[in-house]
Order: sequence, then structure tokens, then C-alpha cells
Amino acid sequence: MAGVTVIDPGPIPYRALPCAGDPVLEADLSQAWFGGAGAASEFRLVEVPVEAFGRAPDPESFLLDGDESGWELCLGLADAFRAGEEVPAVVARRHEDGWEIIDGWHRLAAAAHAGAGALRAYELLG
Repeated sequence: MAGVTVIDPGPIPYRALPCAGDPVLEADLSQAWFGGAGAASEFRLVEVPVEAFGRAPDPESFLLDGDESGWELCLGLADAFRAGEEVPAVVARRHEDGWEIIDGWHRLAAAAHAGAGALRAYELLG
């Protein structure tokens, strides 16, 4: 896909990711539509254009859903993107229509809100 930059071709084992051990992420990775490998999943680190994820959620959507802490998190992450600070990579997979977030909706919303051109992602391999 145009605009994707490979930072680390991997394979990077799930256990080496900063988010390893997240029970919700492990459950998602265990689902058949994500390959079913769970904690045995492997990744590579890439930089993906924000628009490749499709329409990003607006930070206010978290507030409307009653998630005030999620809204505040998005605003803080947006400030970090604007300041050029390093923001943790999302976990995502490539599909026929672009990219899909597995973990990192707040970071995607913040990147879009801040006008960031791209964000780092651990791309699920396989």
C-alpha cells in the first residue's frame, strides 16, 4: 500500500510488544478473523497514513458515549502528536479496503484530530 513505511520488518512476537499481556487484545487476537493465533501472533512495525484507516472517530464520540476519561485521553494524545512526541503504536491489520485497528482507537482519533499524517502500527502478520 502506498505511503506505508516499514520500520521493523519483524517478525516481532506478541510478547515483545509494549502492550503484551493485555487480556482484551489477546482475546481479540484469538478470534478467527484476526488469524486465531492469540499470544503466538507476530507483527512488523510500520508507519501508516492516518487516512488509510478510513474515517477516524472524533474524540468527542468518546464523550458522547459517556467515556470522559477516553475523551481526555484523546485530547492529551492529540497534544502529544502536535508536539512531535512519541505516541505508542497501535495494533492493526491490513485488509482489502485499507487498515483496521485492533487496539488503539483513542490513538487513531487523536492522530486524526491533531492532523498527524501518519501513525506507527504493529501490523499483524499472517
